[in-house]
Amino acid sequence: TLIGTLTTSCLDDGRGRSRTTIMKHRHEIESGRTSTATTHLMGFRHTGEPIAGRDSIRTNKRKSEDEIARESYRIVTLMDLAGHEKYLK
Repeated sequence: TLIGTLTTSCLDDGRGRSRTTIMKHRHEIESGRTSTATTHLMGFRHTGEPIAGRDSIRTNKRKSEDEIARESYRIVTLMDLAGHEKYLK
């Protein structure tokens, strides 16, 4: 939930919407647990303002990592590990 909230600049709705924005597989969304290790970029402008992960033109689409990297003055890489111990191998 934290990574989803930070990278999209949108608060969670209390039902895990923010968390589902970072999930990549259908079974992750259905179970609510991530099963893969993933990285996510969070970019900042030179003023320190975060670059929103949502595209202002395509409001239902997330910006790609390339778009975030091009617009950013500084970049933070956030890593998400599997959310259940059976996936920790």
